[in-house]
Amino acid sequence: MRPEATLSLSATTFINYFGTYDDIYVQEYEQPILLPPDSQVTITTPWIAANARGGDYGARLHITGEYEYFEIGGDQAFLQINHSANFTSTSSLTGTAPLAVTFIDLSTPLNQIESWQWDFGDGGSSTEVNPTHVYTREGSYTVTLTVATSQTTYAEAKPNYVTVIPSSIPIAAFSADPVIGLIPFTVTFTDTSTGTVITRTWDFGDSTPTVVTTSVAVSHTYSVAGVYTPSLTVDGSQGSAVITRSAYILAVAPQISGTFALEAEDYARQVADADLTWQTRTAHPDYSGNGYVQARPDVDMLFVTAPISTSSELQYGLGLTITGTYTIWLRGYAANSAADSVYVGLDGQPIIASDYVSTFPPDTWAWGQTLVESGQPISFTIDTPGAHTLHFWTREDGFSLDQIILTQDGNFTPGD
Repeated sequence: MRPEATLSLSATTFINYFGTYDDIYVQEYEQPILLPPDSQVTITTPWIAANARGGDYGARLHITGEYEYFEIGGDQAFLQINHSANFTSTSSLTGTAPLAVTFIDLSTPLNQIESWQWDFGDGGSSTEVNPTHVYTREGSYTVTLTVATSQTTYAEAKPNYVTVIPSSIPIAAFSADPVIGLIPFTVTFTDTSTGTVITRTWDFGDSTPTVVTTSVAVSHTYSVAGVYTPSLTVDGSQGSAVITRSAYILAVAPQISGTFALEAEDYARQVADADLTWQTRTAHPDYSGNGYVQARPDVDMLFVTAPISTSSELQYGLGLTITGTYTIWLRGYAANSAADSVYVGLDGQPIIASDYVSTFPPDTWAWGQTLVESGQPISFTIDTPGAHTLHFWTREDGFSLDQIILTQDGNFTPGD
């Protein structure tokens, strides 16, 4: 059922042109409604004739509703209804194909419209009141709406109303948050690709099924501790692109002890380049585990400032569920006095800026824990349980690291 406009008439707003009146009748579909002086009624109708009885009277009407003007002639006052076709859209009117646009009819008066005819400008059409149309080709399109009443038709055309711009070749990119957490933890992946992207295929790197979606963001839960390499494939009308982020997600198992050891060769991530790197080696005997790591190349390079940005880096995931202060012990090997130091940090920052550990005698494995500049043990405090990252940056290449122990025991001393 079509909605109808509402008209309010009040006898006190009528102005006599030729004298007084006794009563005014409002004619509505052959049913006269008496409108006595000083009274008010509200009626709903598309067409009204007001008849002033008792003489040759005209009447001026106070009108609310969707009406444009009225005419006075003799003893009749006729209201002229305002007819117009109009529309808007609740969607973006510019974009790449496929571009879906929803159109909203604003034609008046709505209660008299009997049919709608939409021409979308690309050969498509619709007879719905508020249609949605999908544009699949590049170009600018004129949209026309024609509405019909029982007596006539009205049209509104809007030139270049919709523009479909050229598609472009996609360039894949994505981000994730968080990238480290205690298992099980949920990561939100967000596609930040440029170009025209229609579908996205996510591989989370943990042997779970890939996810194909049109959504920009997806969530995934990692349940097993490990280092994961996710990838994203984007497909568009102009081609496809793939990006893989190596060792991007670090899922950490919780540590349930206040003292625990890490094998240096079992690092989670390495940040290096062709000239600066940490290598797993077995040349020096008496190492623990499957080997040790050495800062390369061994050519007496020294990094005295800004270790985060200038030297190679190792990262280890820590699932610290016990709050408090931890002290770090390092089992290192110095080939000589020019290869006996390393920077240590937590969550991307040095424990103490520009300070470093250098208490390793030459040509032997030894334990060290003292920062040279401050004279303090390597330590940090955890206030809230959670996942953290332990960092080592090269200070002198040639230095070797075999094992790392973290402890809350202030009396702890490692053995050989």
